[in-house]
Amino acid sequence: MDLEALYAEIQTTLKVNGLAPYDPPEDCTPDRIQDGIDTLTRDQNEHGRKVRENRFRFIEKKQDQSGDELAKQIKASFDSFDASKNGKLSAIEFEAACMKMGVVSKDAAAKEALFSKLSQGQAEMSFDQYFAWMKSRMVVSLDDPDSVRGAFSTMADGKQGLSDADLHLLSAEDQQFVRENFKKTNGLYDHSSFVTQTMGR
Repeated sequence: MDLEALYAEIQTTLKVNGLAPYDPPEDCTPDRIQDGIDTLTRDQNEHGRKVRENRFRFIEKKQDQSGDELAKQIKASFDSFDASKNGKLSAIEFEAACMKMGVVSKDAAAKEALFSKLSQGQAEMSFDQYFAWMKSRMVVSLDDPDSVRGAFSTMADGKQGLSDADLHLLSAEDQQFVRENFKKTNGLYDHSSFVTQTMGR
């Protein structure tokens, strides 16, 4: 929007002064820039969908052997953003690594507080600190209400409940279970109250 406003201002100034209009390069026209933003938005949404689907493959069950694959993914996300290759992440690198794993906080204060807590007040976070926290976020322990609630929250992409579109991550049987047993408020299935009701907190 800022670019479009600037473009309009330039064209207006040129026209008022009797000058030829500005003709930007073909790949930098307002329409082309908007197309690029639209493509980026679609790609980000698709990436987020795949990450949420992937997380549900790591729900912890007896005899589940997915732990090694999860460890590889966590390490890969760390290595991707360890720009200095010193085995540590800055606050910005940590946020990028989290996004790669589909763990996103939309509140800036919450991001800062989380980084400070995990890094123990240091300017950078070690791999061990990152790995331990990320694994706790990604692996769902079925006897831990907070863990189950966190998994539903990821599936809902941070919304207050699950939409009908979110249910495509589940099997047909599980979709039916949600529709029959979860309270629906404002068009969303309230996962948090269901966890509290069935698990006691």
